[in-house]
Amino acid sequence: MDISSFLAARLGRDAPWNCSTMPSDWCVANGHPDFAAAWRGVVEPCACDAATERGGGLLALWERDIGEGLSIVDVPTRGDIAVVTAMGREVGAIFTGERWAIEGQRTLHFLAPEQATVVKAWRV
Repeated sequence: MDISSFLAARLGRDAPWNCSTMPSDWCVANGHPDFAAAWRGVVEPCACDAATERGGGLLALWERDIGEGLSIVDVPTRGDIAVVTAMGREVGAIFTGERWAIEGQRTLHFLAPEQATVVKAWRV
């Protein structure tokens, strides 16, 4: 699936989400397992924060549930996913090749690379 079509289909989407839902859906759309399956239903902000804290942080949750399924990359390219630090928080993102796409409550946010620090990235 093309990343542009995938992101366009998410615009105006009214479905429960957390910051890992979109990157995990992108993985599923490309034939990989749903790494967020165990915590997909955690969608309230306070519950997300609590689940992340109990899991040792967002990166720890991703590392545990992605496991050996995706290759780690040092330099993300179009279609790669990552845990990034943006807007003072760790969040899940997809790299468009130019910007980081992050799902928000009402819309997608697109951040320039200098607006987000990559904590760890994987090739999808």
